[in-house]
Amino acid sequence: SVGYINWGDSGNYTNAHILVLDKSDYSSVTNISVNTNPHSLLLQNESLYVASPSQYNGNGAVQRIILSNYTVENLDLIEASTPGYLKWDETSLYITDDQWSGTGGLYIWNSLDDTTNHILAGTGLKGISFKDEFIYCSSGYGGNFLYKIDKTDYNNITIISNVGGGDMALYE
Repeated sequence: SVGYINWGDSGNYTNAHILVLDKSDYSSVTNISVNTNPHSLLLQNESLYVASPSQYNGNGAVQRIILSNYTVENLDLIEASTPGYLKWDETSLYITDDQWSGTGGLYIWNSLDDTTNHILAGTGLKGISFKDEFIYCSSGYGGNFLYKIDKTDYNNITIISNVGGGDMALYE
């Protein structure tokens, strides 16, 4: 059994890689080079997804690592140029995009038909969570909104004001 740690030199985001560890003794199994500044990891369906916003200069990428052989592929259909956070449901990968130098918004990649939707363009997003049939996204840095998005109709969006921005978690 192995574990994964994302890594990059914090001063200039260089040397970006995923460190694979043996969980029995924490010894290094391998290093996997990824795009600059890996920000978020998500383990799903024998793959490790990586969101890397690069140096917040529009050169970010979402990548998938195939765990059986540690190959890395860019998910080019996901055009998030400063991807931040990842979340998965039964069939789709959700990616928040910052607006510092990117287009902002929420990208939704459907793994069944390999299509991508982009909603809330121009909006810097950070946190993401699900409850019932809704997606919740929080404003990025300096924001003050929570967006409630209907999973069955991405155009049905409720904006909740004056809640602050940044990371978020939903509790019942």
